[in-house]
Amino acid sequence: MVVNSRFFNVSKLKYSFLSILLLTTPAFADGAMKEHPAALGSFKGHYAFSLGKIPIGKLGIELEQSPTHYSIVSDIVTTGLVNMIVKHSSHTTVSGSGREFAYPETEYEAHYQTRKKKKYVKFLTHRAQAGQEMLVPPDNAVTRTPVDAELKKDVVDPLSLTLRMREATWGAVRAGKGNFSLHLYDGRRLSELDFVVEEKKQISYLGKQVPVVPVTLTRKMLAGYTKSELDAADPNEPPVRLYFSDDSRFMLVRAEVSLWMGTLSATLSQECAAAESCLFGVNVE
Repeated sequence: MVVNSRFFNVSKLKYSFLSILLLTTPAFADGAMKEHPAALGSFKGHYAFSLGKIPIGKLGIELEQSPTHYSIVSDIVTTGLVNMIVKHSSHTTVSGSGREFAYPETEYEAHYQTRKKKKYVKFLTHRAQAGQEMLVPPDNAVTRTPVDAELKKDVVDPLSLTLRMREATWGAVRAGKGNFSLHLYDGRRLSELDFVVEEKKQISYLGKQVPVVPVTLTRKMLAGYTKSELDAADPNEPPVRLYFSDDSRFMLVRAEVSLWMGTLSATLSQECAAAESCLFGVNVE
């Protein structure tokens, strides 16, 4: 089989799949979703990425949340075939503060490396508007027009998306609504994520049939994209399918997208004990 390296372009995967899907929603304390869409507690776990039945990467995530504060740390590493084509690793953190599970003040920081190119992103949000950004190396303002400040109101970073999309999905289910949208900002690009909540069903998960709430996710590229990124974008970009467990935990157990080489998926494969680390020691500083 001849492998097209463009298929494994991490930038494309990041925005069509990884940043949206693989920064997945963790599990929370049983019963918490009955009172509030955000749950007190902590979570440590692994998500396994695969193309068909071929492992291609993994994500480790650790989360702590209270009504006034949250923090998330994640490591992503490619494995197997993808490592041979476009090796990628990242270490990302975010923390937020506020009250009653609303967090208008956040700090997002990401160190990542694709092939031998290292990059760093940091930005803060104040009253839910992104600002005070640091990019290393800095972008060329000629090829990538910075996102206008007015467009960066009420945006969510890739890691905080793990909480926001779970809360919004839960709210849509409770209210009987079929759709909602979020604006994702990563320090360079702004995207609109459109979610459609579908009828409940059962799927096979870790050898068992489990009830889930399926959600279809599509993306619109709004601002901050280079011409080459826009030219490389698929006008018929396939939707992402999210599957939240239909129980008191309401956790994302799987995410998948159909591509020409097969189904690219992320599956919650392991929950780590409180005393152990679920991270991989990624260091790309």
